[in-house]
Amino acid sequence: MGRTGHVRSGWKVTGFLVLSLVSIMVAAVLTGMFAPAWALQDGQPWPVVAVSALLIAGVWALCLRLEGRSWADEGLVPDGRRLGQFVAGLAGGVALVGGLAWLLMLGGVLYWQPNQSFTAPLMASGTAYFVAAVLVEELIFRGYALRRLAEGIGAIKAVVLLAAIFGGYHLRRSSAATTCSASVRARPSRAAAPNCSGPPPGR
Repeated sequence: MGRTGHVRSGWKVTGFLVLSLVSIMVAAVLTGMFAPAWALQDGQPWPVVAVSALLIAGVWALCLRLEGRSWADEGLVPDGRRLGQFVAGLAGGVALVGGLAWLLMLGGVLYWQPNQSFTAPLMASGTAYFVAAVLVEELIFRGYALRRLAEGIGAIKAVVLLAAIFGGYHLRRSSAATTCSASVRARPSRAAAPNCSGPPPGR
């Protein structure tokens, strides 16, 4: 608590992150209990991350309500300027990813070949998974946590700190995926292969 009796920003961020983690675990349990078979048939755990996004958005709303703030205070009221910024950011992101892919293709690192196992349901479930996973990451590492941390330690330090946590989170997942992949190669038997899907969300 601060001298004025208000909860310090650091504790707000910690509480939000803990509740977000709990939301992901609850989403995994609920999905395992109630998700229909068709939603899991392609192996993409999109129902888990989709439910996680909804629960974390609810945590965000709860935190705002406890503080007596509104979505407008967080800059989440749509208007023409924000829509323009969104479109510009989206177009810039697509251009950057497309440019990187083009450079990798020129260097012979990336190449395209037909995917015989590709199906429309697989594309839909994969798209749903990645969209929901990105939304979960943005809800956790940006928005509420970033704004409250900036109120406590300043905007630049807040951005650097959360960026470091965000990067560490992805490095951990990459390391786990590499270890699991090596284990699968060492034990090619499908029956003996471990489950490499890992806990969502993530990319």
